Amino acid sequence: MSLFPPTSMRSYRLLLAACRHNAVLLHYRS
Repeated sequence: MSLFPPTSMRSYRLLLAACRHNAVLLHYRS
């Protein structure tokens, strides 16, 4: 049983990028 399949890792990186994007938007909004 693989803990981090390629698809899951790709989704994780996409989610991380989205979180960073939201953080930047919040930073520049305030």
